[in-house]
Amino acid sequence: MAKDKQEIIFKRFEQADNSDLARRQGTGLGLAISNRLVHMMDSEIELQSELGKGSIFGFHVTLELAQDQEEVKKAEDHPLNVEGKRILIAEDNELNMEIITTILKDYKVIVESVYNGQEALDKIKASAPGYYDLIFMDIMMPVMDGLEATKEIRRLSRRDCQEIPIIAMSANAFDEDVKKSLASGMNGHLSKPIDLAKLEEVLLLISS
Repeated sequence: MAKDKQEIIFKRFEQADNSDLARRQGTGLGLAISNRLVHMMDSEIELQSELGKGSIFGFHVTLELAQDQEEVKKAEDHPLNVEGKRILIAEDNELNMEIITTILKDYKVIVESVYNGQEALDKIKASAPGYYDLIFMDIMMPVMDGLEATKEIRRLSRRDCQEIPIIAMSANAFDEDVKKSLASGMNGHLSKPIDLAKLEEVLLLISS
Protein backbone atom coordinates (compact mmCIF):
# COMPACT_ATOMS: atom_id res chain seq x y z
CA MET A 1 0.00 0.00 0.00
CA ALA A 2 1.09 3.61 -0.51
CA LYS A 3 3.21 5.22 2.18
CA ASP A 4 0.55 7.81 3.10
CA LYS A 5 -2.02 5.03 3.59
CA GLN A 6 0.27 3.17 5.98
CA GLU A 7 -0.06 6.04 8.44
CA ILE A 8 -3.86 5.85 8.73
CA ILE A 9 -4.78 2.16 8.64
CA PHE A 10 -4.38 1.71 12.41
CA LYS A 11 -6.92 4.47 13.07
CA ARG A 12 -10.56 3.63 13.71
CA PHE A 13 -12.86 3.42 10.68
CA GLU A 14 -10.01 4.02 8.24
CA GLN A 15 -9.12 1.78 5.28
CA ALA A 16 -6.33 1.99 2.71
CA ASP A 17 -8.84 1.04 -0.01
CA ASN A 18 -11.70 3.53 -0.15
CA SER A 19 -13.66 1.72 -2.87
CA ASP A 20 -17.35 0.89 -2.40
CA LEU A 21 -16.49 -2.82 -2.24
CA ALA A 22 -13.99 -2.29 0.58
CA ARG A 23 -16.49 -0.22 2.56
CA ARG A 24 -19.15 -2.91 2.23
CA GLN A 25 -16.78 -5.66 3.38
CA GLY A 26 -15.26 -4.02 6.45
CA THR A 27 -15.70 -1.37 9.13
CA GLY A 28 -12.10 -0.24 9.37
CA LEU A 29 -11.90 -1.43 12.99
CA GLY A 30 -9.93 -4.66 12.55
CA LEU A 31 -6.42 -3.24 12.63
CA ALA A 32 -7.35 -0.67 15.28
CA ILE A 33 -8.54 -3.46 17.58
CA SER A 34 -5.54 -5.66 16.77
CA ASN A 35 -3.19 -2.77 17.47
CA ARG A 36 -4.87 -2.05 20.83
CA LEU A 37 -4.69 -5.72 21.85
CA VAL A 38 -1.00 -5.90 20.94
CA HIS A 39 -0.38 -2.69 22.91
CA MET A 40 -2.07 -4.34 25.89
CA MET A 41 0.70 -6.96 25.69
CA ASP A 42 3.39 -4.22 25.72
CA SER A 43 4.25 -4.53 22.05
CA GLU A 44 3.57 -2.84 18.71
CA ILE A 45 2.47 -4.06 15.29
CA GLU A 46 5.20 -3.72 12.68
CA LEU A 47 4.33 -3.11 9.03
CA GLN A 48 6.37 -3.69 5.90
CA SER A 49 4.54 -2.78 2.70
CA GLU A 50 5.31 -2.03 -0.92
CA LEU A 51 2.68 -0.70 -3.29
CA GLY A 52 1.56 -3.32 -5.78
CA LYS A 53 3.49 -6.14 -4.09
CA GLY A 54 1.94 -6.76 -0.69
CA SER A 55 2.16 -6.16 3.05
CA ILE A 56 3.62 -8.01 6.02
CA PHE A 57 2.31 -7.41 9.56
CA GLY A 58 4.05 -8.77 12.63
CA PHE A 59 4.71 -8.26 16.32
CA HIS A 60 6.78 -9.71 19.14
CA VAL A 61 5.39 -10.36 22.61
CA THR A 62 6.89 -11.69 25.81
CA LEU A 63 4.63 -14.28 27.42
CA GLU A 64 4.65 -15.90 30.83
CA LEU A 65 5.57 -19.55 31.24
CA ALA A 66 2.76 -22.07 31.18
CA GLN A 67 0.90 -22.73 34.41
CA ASP A 68 2.39 -25.29 36.72
CA GLN A 69 0.45 -28.51 37.31
CA GLU A 70 -1.14 -27.26 40.52
CA GLU A 71 -2.57 -24.21 38.76
CA VAL A 72 -3.79 -26.35 35.88
CA LYS A 73 -5.53 -28.68 38.34
CA LYS A 74 -7.26 -25.72 40.00
CA ALA A 75 -8.48 -24.52 36.61
CA GLU A 76 -9.77 -28.00 35.81
CA ASP A 77 -11.59 -28.12 39.13
CA HIS A 78 -13.46 -24.95 38.15
CA PRO A 79 -14.23 -25.26 34.41
CA LEU A 80 -15.51 -22.10 32.78
CA ASN A 81 -18.79 -22.59 30.93
CA VAL A 82 -20.68 -19.39 30.13
CA GLU A 83 -22.07 -20.35 26.73
CA GLY A 84 -25.46 -18.73 26.18
CA LYS A 85 -25.18 -16.44 29.21
CA ARG A 86 -26.38 -12.88 28.55
CA ILE A 87 -24.08 -9.99 29.46
CA LEU A 88 -24.93 -6.29 29.31
CA ILE A 89 -21.99 -3.96 28.65
CA ALA A 90 -22.23 -0.23 29.36
CA GLU A 91 -19.24 1.54 27.75
CA ASP A 92 -19.18 4.89 25.94
CA ASN A 93 -15.91 4.35 24.06
CA GLU A 94 -16.62 2.55 20.76
CA LEU A 95 -13.19 0.95 20.46
CA ASN A 96 -13.23 -0.30 24.04
CA MET A 97 -16.71 -1.66 23.43
CA GLU A 98 -15.55 -3.46 20.30
CA ILE A 99 -12.60 -5.01 22.14
CA ILE A 100 -14.50 -6.31 25.18
CA THR A 101 -17.32 -7.57 22.94
CA THR A 102 -14.86 -9.43 20.72
CA ILE A 103 -13.18 -11.02 23.75
CA LEU A 104 -16.46 -12.06 25.37
CA LYS A 105 -17.86 -13.60 22.20
CA ASP A 106 -14.95 -16.04 22.25
CA TYR A 107 -16.62 -17.46 25.36
CA LYS A 108 -19.89 -17.87 23.38
CA VAL A 109 -21.85 -15.47 25.56
CA ILE A 110 -24.63 -13.22 24.28
CA VAL A 111 -23.55 -9.59 24.46
CA GLU A 112 -25.83 -6.55 24.51
CA SER A 113 -24.33 -3.06 24.36
CA VAL A 114 -25.31 0.37 25.67
CA TYR A 115 -23.31 3.57 25.72
CA ASN A 116 -24.21 5.29 28.98
CA GLY A 117 -25.60 4.52 32.41
CA GLN A 118 -29.11 5.74 31.63
CA GLU A 119 -29.35 3.31 28.69
CA ALA A 120 -28.17 0.49 30.96
CA LEU A 121 -30.83 1.37 33.55
CA ASP A 122 -33.53 1.53 30.85
CA LYS A 123 -32.47 -1.88 29.49
CA ILE A 124 -32.72 -3.44 32.93
CA LYS A 125 -36.13 -1.89 33.59
CA ALA A 126 -37.46 -3.14 30.25
CA SER A 127 -36.08 -6.67 30.67
CA ALA A 128 -37.79 -9.65 32.24
CA PRO A 129 -36.43 -10.68 35.67
CA GLY A 130 -33.32 -12.80 35.29
CA TYR A 131 -32.87 -11.83 31.62
CA TYR A 132 -29.29 -10.66 32.18
CA ASP A 133 -26.67 -12.76 33.96
CA LEU A 134 -23.95 -10.12 34.37
CA ILE A 135 -23.35 -6.41 33.80
CA PHE A 136 -20.02 -4.79 32.95
CA MET A 137 -20.33 -1.11 33.82
CA ASP A 138 -17.88 1.58 32.76
CA ILE A 139 -17.46 4.26 35.42
CA MET A 140 -17.04 7.46 33.41
CA MET A 141 -19.93 7.82 30.94
CA PRO A 142 -22.10 10.71 29.71
CA VAL A 143 -25.75 11.25 30.71
CA MET A 144 -25.40 8.96 33.74
CA ASP A 145 -22.15 7.50 35.04
CA GLY A 146 -21.67 3.90 36.06
CA LEU A 147 -21.79 4.53 39.80
CA GLU A 148 -25.16 6.28 39.66
CA ALA A 149 -26.56 3.71 37.22
CA THR A 150 -25.59 0.91 39.59
CA LYS A 151 -27.24 2.65 42.55
CA GLU A 152 -30.44 3.06 40.52
CA ILE A 153 -30.42 -0.59 39.44
CA ARG A 154 -29.97 -1.74 43.03
CA ARG A 155 -32.92 0.45 44.07
CA LEU A 156 -35.31 -1.35 41.71
CA SER A 157 -37.81 -3.55 43.53
CA ARG A 158 -36.80 -6.77 41.80
CA ARG A 159 -34.83 -9.59 43.33
CA ASP A 160 -32.65 -10.05 40.24
CA CYS A 161 -31.63 -6.39 40.42
CA GLN A 162 -30.30 -6.99 43.92
CA GLU A 163 -28.46 -10.17 42.99
CA ILE A 164 -27.07 -9.69 39.46
CA PRO A 165 -23.27 -9.24 39.46
CA ILE A 166 -22.30 -5.72 38.35
CA ILE A 167 -18.60 -5.31 37.61
CA ALA A 168 -16.94 -1.93 37.23
CA MET A 169 -14.64 -1.28 34.29
CA SER A 170 -12.29 1.67 34.68
CA ALA A 171 -8.83 2.88 33.75
CA ASN A 172 -8.53 4.05 37.36
CA ALA A 173 -7.45 1.29 39.72
CA PHE A 174 -6.65 3.22 42.88
CA ASP A 175 -8.04 1.94 46.17
CA GLU A 176 -10.37 4.92 46.40
CA ASP A 177 -11.88 4.13 42.99
CA VAL A 178 -12.42 0.50 43.94
CA LYS A 179 -14.08 1.57 47.21
CA LYS A 180 -16.46 3.89 45.31
CA SER A 181 -17.39 1.07 42.95
CA LEU A 182 -18.17 -1.31 45.81
CA ALA A 183 -20.02 1.38 47.76
CA SER A 184 -22.33 2.01 44.80
CA GLY A 185 -23.42 -1.63 44.87
CA MET A 186 -20.98 -3.19 42.42
CA ASN A 187 -19.52 -6.63 43.07
CA GLY A 188 -16.03 -6.10 41.69
CA HIS A 189 -13.71 -3.87 39.73
CA LEU A 190 -11.79 -4.61 36.52
CA SER A 191 -9.02 -2.27 35.44
CA LYS A 192 -8.50 -1.31 31.80
CA PRO A 193 -6.87 -2.73 29.78
CA ILE A 194 -8.71 -5.91 30.77
CA ASP A 195 -6.58 -8.72 32.23
CA LEU A 196 -7.96 -11.95 30.74
CA ALA A 197 -7.20 -13.98 33.87
CA LYS A 198 -9.16 -11.52 36.01
CA LEU A 199 -11.94 -11.47 33.42
CA GLU A 200 -12.25 -15.24 33.69
CA GLU A 201 -12.43 -14.95 37.48
CA VAL A 202 -15.45 -12.71 36.99
CA LEU A 203 -17.03 -15.03 34.43
CA LEU A 204 -16.78 -17.86 36.94
CA LEU A 205 -19.52 -16.04 38.86
CA ILE A 206 -22.00 -17.02 36.16
CA SER A 207 -20.39 -20.23 34.97
CA SER A 208 -22.71 -23.25 34.77
